[in-house]
Amino acid sequence: MLYLTCPVCKSRMSHGQRHPERLDVVEWATCDACRYHWEFKHSYS
Repeated sequence: MLYLTCPVCKSRMSHGQRHPERLDVVEWATCDACRYHWEFKHSYS
């Protein structure tokens, strides 16, 4: 993956991981242009 595109304004989103030792996927993304924010919902149960 190179980048995520905001579904609201189509700008590139900043993204990252909160738990890189447990998951190998993007866990959050924020659009710096319109402030749209997305979180990967998960549980460790």
